[in-house]
Amino acid sequence: MSVVLINIIAIVTSLFVTMACVPTLVHVSKEKKLFDEPNGRSATKIIVPTLGGLAVYLGFITSLTMVHSWLILPNLSLIMGCLTIMLFLGLKDDILVLSPKKKLVIQLFVASLLVVAGDFRFTSLHGCFGIESIPYFISYIISVFACIVIINAFNLIDGIDGLASGLSILISTFFGIWFSINNNPEFSIYCFCLSSGLAGFFYYNFKGGKNKIFMGDTGSMLIGTLMYIFVVNFNELNLHPNTLNFPIDSAPAVSFGLLIYPLYDVLRVFTIRILQKKSPMSPDKNHIHHRMLALGLSHHYSTMIIIGFNFVFVVSVILLQSVGNDLLFAYILIAFGSISTIPSIIIARQELICKNDPYQKVFIPRFFRKTGISENKILPESNIRANNTQASNKSHEELI
Repeated sequence: MSVVLINIIAIVTSLFVTMACVPTLVHVSKEKKLFDEPNGRSATKIIVPTLGGLAVYLGFITSLTMVHSWLILPNLSLIMGCLTIMLFLGLKDDILVLSPKKKLVIQLFVASLLVVAGDFRFTSLHGCFGIESIPYFISYIISVFACIVIINAFNLIDGIDGLASGLSILISTFFGIWFSINNNPEFSIYCFCLSSGLAGFFYYNFKGGKNKIFMGDTGSMLIGTLMYIFVVNFNELNLHPNTLNFPIDSAPAVSFGLLIYPLYDVLRVFTIRILQKKSPMSPDKNHIHHRMLALGLSHHYSTMIIIGFNFVFVVSVILLQSVGNDLLFAYILIAFGSISTIPSIIIARQELICKNDPYQKVFIPRFFRKTGISENKILPESNIRANNTQASNKSHEELI
């Protein structure tokens, strides 16, 4: 059977299974009350089931096991095992809530399995910062750390409708196309199955209605685990450019650019929490998507703007790949950091959040702020912009 036909079968199966599972999961979740109650840091006050990740998992695994008889997929058993562990970790956290420490222990176990048993690890920095090959032991440490960071980065950006799934569809589709162009159909199938499964979830999550569902930690940690695998293989294959049809000159920097939104966002929120003398794992509403909501944008507009900007940014990173890793890393950090700070500057100048809000804090230099503003000033409700017309009469926490 041709590779193209196998890809089509895998994509259709993943999409169909995911979309078929969602209504059933929504019904069961509502009957058994398997959802989190919204709280002060939630971006929505509507009770919505959070088991969408289970539907994506079922679609992804079903499609892979179906095509495995036609095309041998590398490390399929190990990947399925690791995803299953993450599935149950996410389910328990979505339904019962786990402490960050317990989640981290399981994530470390899964990351170690991927790195040690599957040999999914970085062996070189491609000359980035003057470093080529990495010593064997250091390679394991760096790889496990990168896996944990990527998993939690995707976990933390899952805050508004369609954001985590939409960005992941964009990123995994790029990887899928790149693997296909470079004659690696096995990993292209992994990527396309994830994209199509997430597309099925995205439909219900973004559309809303009676079958609206969130992916929860079940889905976001599954995405993060697979993204780590894609990034490692992308970087390792680019160590041998002569064997590729479309080699990438600055693979580490391009990988960073592809994942820039979740990676930069987790870095900035951890920094804000530390500046507030809080634990980096303490929950808040300081993510970039919370800033977009504070500007008065709805979930849908915020998601579309972020995904659209990331698409343009990814294209710019790919076009600039020939400048070298160091310069490209600098461009990514400066350009993305500057643009992503704009919402916070507007919020600070127009006083769009209360200064005593326990879940939000804007750290902006004084010359960006208005003068004569008391640090402890509590803004009147009229100063808080509504997320949309229908939400204009909701509480302050719901609007930001």
